[in-house]
Amino acid sequence: MPDRTLVSWNSMIVGFAANGHAEEALVFFNLMQKEGFKPDGVSFTGALTACSHAGRLEDALNVIENMPRKLNEVVLGSLLAACRTSGNINLAERLMKYLFELDPGVDSNYVLLANIYAADGRWDGANKVRKTMKDLGIQKVLGFSSVEIDCDIHEFVVNPMLMQSIYIQR
Repeated sequence: MPDRTLVSWNSMIVGFAANGHAEEALVFFNLMQKEGFKPDGVSFTGALTACSHAGRLEDALNVIENMPRKLNEVVLGSLLAACRTSGNINLAERLMKYLFELDPGVDSNYVLLANIYAADGRWDGANKVRKTMKDLGIQKVLGFSSVEIDCDIHEFVVNPMLMQSIYIQR
């Protein structure tokens, strides 16, 4: 392609990232910038997707820290979830500092961090996170599923004490 645009660069970056070719996506992300194009939200999302799929979480954090716009809870939370998969506790702790600054009351971030510690057998870390939640008055929000049948909404909630689903009809 003789004349590339931001759209064509983003198409390549996101296409490579979405199809498991993380290295190629990151090469194009860097080439795009060398040719004078400024990454936009689509570019950064493609680079983050590539880093996450390739297990290059430190690189993903580097991308986030160099973003020209304010860090976003969704992006950071997604990267925190990727830390669970990779077992990267150091990065999870760093991300949690950013997440705490953005919104210290999000229960799912604490639960995820506690689970990352627990998966590694670091019960002291998991207990410290749970104590922090308690001290801040943060409780885990119960998850639920809902389905619509014949214009009626049916909800199912898990009772953590009984470890069973409870049906709630609205």
